[in-house]
Amino acid sequence: MIRNLSAIEIAEGALLADIAVIFQLLTLYLPVGGVFFHIPAFIVFALLVLRRGLYVGIMGLCVALFITGVLTGHALPIMFLSGAGGLFLGITMKLRLRHIPLLLLGITGGALTLYCLLFALALIIGPPLTTTVPAMHRAYDSVVSLMALIATNLGLGTWWRLNIQPISLSGRS
Repeated sequence: MIRNLSAIEIAEGALLADIAVIFQLLTLYLPVGGVFFHIPAFIVFALLVLRRGLYVGIMGLCVALFITGVLTGHALPIMFLSGAGGLFLGITMKLRLRHIPLLLLGITGGALTLYCLLFALALIIGPPLTTTVPAMHRAYDSVVSLMALIATNLGLGTWWRLNIQPISLSGRS
């Protein structure tokens, strides 16, 4: 996949990356309506992938991340998510995926990315895992208890207990 880029690919990738950075700066510094510029930043990378391919799109995203990091220092995650979403959209448009698989793949991938970023952020600046994990266990036990209550009210309590009730994390059943 690593190959030498032609001059036109480098120029177009750098130009579109600069346009994406401008949209990102408008998003950050406009007091009203700045959120509107998230969409064009997203589309810029999709156009780059459609015109020049994924490799040039990834290089353009790296350039945009570098420039955004130098100019702002704090907007890198937003720029990365916009760029990755644009690359995803460009690939799916190039492959002409149908709407339902595209939505399922995009929503699942976006949610998974958001959860991973939030978990990483929680690990970096949040409370230690010794306080977080027991809270997660209690939440899991509460959800399992709620599901058991719903199954019992629907007349499926025996089926729930015999077939699909998961093991409780706190040792209670």
